[in-house]
Amino acid sequence: MTAYPYVASPDKIPALFKKIGEIGIPKKFTNATLKSIGFTSSNDARLVNVVKFLGLTDQSGVPTPLWTEFRKHPKIAIAKAVRTAYSDLFEHYADANERDAEALRTYFSANSNLGSLAVGQMVQTFKAICRLGDFSDHKKLVPEPMQETSSLHGTSARQPPKIMAGADGWTVNINIQLQLPADATAETYDRFFEAMRKHLIAPAD
Repeated sequence: MTAYPYVASPDKIPALFKKIGEIGIPKKFTNATLKSIGFTSSNDARLVNVVKFLGLTDQSGVPTPLWTEFRKHPKIAIAKAVRTAYSDLFEHYADANERDAEALRTYFSANSNLGSLAVGQMVQTFKAICRLGDFSDHKKLVPEPMQETSSLHGTSARQPPKIMAGADGWTVNINIQLQLPADATAETYDRFFEAMRKHLIAPAD
């Protein structure tokens, strides 16, 4: 089972990430680093696990490229980190970041061996992290599902069927499925749909 992070005071999570955006890139992010930026309670130590779980550091505490990305585009980086770290949850609920506490509690209870108190803290920790992210681009970019597909390697994103009419009245239904990595950017989608418009929709010269 995934060891989902949880903290006793989820309300400290926004302050933690605000500090991360201010302190630069440490050689390692450890409990000592945490204390040096004002998180001195014994309960605060679990905040280090949150940072590791989201992938801003590796398991030894060394910052990853996502740390730098977070400093440049915090809301987008957080949403990306959440979708990656909680990938199992997002496979269960595609809109997990919008689910209520009851639905999340049910999921975490079924996927952990911890008691009710810890599960409740998992839920509140997840929701506190999600409030820092911008998930809106994902909603705009992911097309509706379809049945027939052609694919490349990666995570699927689907385009509804397109209907093209010929000069003699015939029609062609085109079903397209694009497979992209989970961390695909808006530019990746833009390039795909521009190519589709050019080669499949725009009339030939």
